[in-house]
Amino acid sequence: MTAVRGREQKGLEVIGSETLLLQGDVHRLVTFLNRCLKDHQLVFGMSRVDDDRCRLTVYRS
Repeated sequence: MTAVRGREQKGLEVIGSETLLLQGDVHRLVTFLNRCLKDHQLVFGMSRVDDDRCRLTVYRS
């Protein structure tokens, strides 16, 4: 994981970000993580980099 400590985005602190080759229902994984860990002030985001790769970012709220 690439640590990007201290970077602020919309009131969220980026803890780390990684670009991954992902397939399937990966958006469901991000939704699951957000629901389970919101009480721990963790937020997960995902953006598409290209047709095969996504960037997963972990934030602290």
